[in-house]
Amino acid sequence: KLAAADSTGMEAQHCSRYFTKRRKKSGEPVIYKRFPKLTALIDTQSHMVLSMLTEQGPKVDIQSLCPLLDACVSSVRILHLLADAGYDSEENHRYAREEHGVITTIPPRAGRPTDKPPKGRYRRLMTQGFERRPYGQRWQVEIVFSMIKRNQGAVVAAYSYHARNREMRLAVLTHNIAILRAIRLFYGATAGPLIAACP
Repeated sequence: KLAAADSTGMEAQHCSRYFTKRRKKSGEPVIYKRFPKLTALIDTQSHMVLSMLTEQGPKVDIQSLCPLLDACVSSVRILHLLADAGYDSEENHRYAREEHGVITTIPPRAGRPTDKPPKGRYRRLMTQGFERRPYGQRWQVEIVFSMIKRNQGAVVAAYSYHARNREMRLAVLTHNIAILRAIRLFYGATAGPLIAACP
């Protein structure tokens, strides 16, 4: 019924946080030019990852929403999608609503600050009737990223681009398996229909 999308950066180095802080205190700059980036679309109720994109950051989020939807609509029906202002565009609203019938809630903050309403139909709708109550559930995607990093580590050990992508996908797969195992342990014999309904 309610899904949320966001992205997070993973660490691609093996030094500890303590070592990084020591280097910063010494005055030597620490610059992260490239990093593994994980973008996910999650179910806010179960914390299952419904679809994901793995790539190299930094990269803007606005182009990621349509591929995320395309990757999961064949296996799961999403009624309402939440995303932060990084995904704000009329094209994203139109694609989700008109192509897949998904209601979108995205703060209309892209572009220069102005008192004029946005030109696009759906972005203007966001300014007129922004649903703050369901939008509060968008933070569930941050919880999912925290779970993945806390349980499996925030450092991607691989060196090549494709190997890093495989490692992030494996981390998401492991997370989903852990969610399914928790459902089975909690519900016992009645978990069959719930697990069957998961993508």
